[in-house]
Amino acid sequence: MHRTLSLLVGSCLLASLLQATDAAGGETPPMGWNSYNKFGLGVHGFLVRETVDGAKRYKLDEAGYKYIVMDDGWPERELAADGRLVPDPNRFPEGIKPLTDYVKSQGFELGIYSSPNKRTCGDWPGSLGNEELHAQQFAEWGVKFVKYDYCPTRNDEQETGREEIIRRYRVFTEALNKVDPEMVHAICEKGWAGSLSRRQRKATNGTVTAEQRHAAFAWAPELGTMWRTTGDIKANWKRIMQILDMQEGLEELAGPGAFNNPDMLEVGNGNLTRAENRAHFSLWCILNSPLILGNDLRNIPDDVVEIITNKEVIALNQDVLCKQGKIGYSRDGVQVWVKPLKNGDTGVLILNRNDEPVDFTFNFADASLEVNAYIVRDLWAKKTLGTINQSLKLEIASHDVKVYRLGIP
Repeated sequence: MHRTLSLLVGSCLLASLLQATDAAGGETPPMGWNSYNKFGLGVHGFLVRETVDGAKRYKLDEAGYKYIVMDDGWPERELAADGRLVPDPNRFPEGIKPLTDYVKSQGFELGIYSSPNKRTCGDWPGSLGNEELHAQQFAEWGVKFVKYDYCPTRNDEQETGREEIIRRYRVFTEALNKVDPEMVHAICEKGWAGSLSRRQRKATNGTVTAEQRHAAFAWAPELGTMWRTTGDIKANWKRIMQILDMQEGLEELAGPGAFNNPDMLEVGNGNLTRAENRAHFSLWCILNSPLILGNDLRNIPDDVVEIITNKEVIALNQDVLCKQGKIGYSRDGVQVWVKPLKNGDTGVLILNRNDEPVDFTFNFADASLEVNAYIVRDLWAKKTLGTINQSLKLEIASHDVKVYRLGIP
């Protein structure tokens, strides 16, 4: 009888989880891949085709991944005489439109890169002064995602003011809306308008409060689908934790169709351990972040495939309520993150930031959860634990997570 009840409870919880995934539509965080983390400025057409083939082979489309984004380095070094961007004929001999058609034929959408400066961060031409023309080019090519990267250092514009930075993004948003209102606009401004860039903070020796961080990005939801909240990520645990800490104060900015972006995923890159890869991916899911992979999709290790295609964890990210998770409480290097879900369930992530395993008791009341008993499903073990009263005793490996979906009995 207990086993029958447990199976029934588990199947009901799993059904609600999968329903959240199916209902995602266009209002939930974008999912896809970007070339920069793994390939830097070396993107080319053949790489994009091979990446699409790999994404299809590993069934990433079935897990929800949609966009294949080319980062900086795809055009020729100078604009055409009429101001148009010209694909580098050596890197993209077929141009962009046939590449877009191939990406679409495999069930994905092509994304592209430009900048609200005269030059991009890698010193290719940007879109400043040609916003409508370039937006029209992107639409004609069938592009569905634009990463728009503010590059003040390359252009000696470190002193450009907040209003001018926001004005440039507004102009491009309006240009995109004229040609394709559904195109993803990925703002990559990294806090310059709010004086939060690393260079700006170093100059003033200033720390950043949660309130200052919120104010710095309060303009972004009106203009973008997603907006970068930090400088570049790196494939090491220390940097991932630094970026995690920089999300405090941003929670209320996120909602359907608008998302804080703590940068692309490094899962599968560098020397991250399996636990760190799992924790990194889970944290971006609980943060309601866009899930933009940054690894080599042509040859993905089995353990990385298992992580990036876990539909139950992804469902936390793609839940249609689009609430960003918050820290419920912290104790002795362990953080408990809580994310409300549309059907009344709650996503919970417990992170061990320590360099050694810990025994930890997760007390529901400490996380301000509303009831004393929950149906608990372990999303990495893919197992329903049954109805748990008040607390859950855990052993968590170093730099690892436990992720649960809690349902009211």
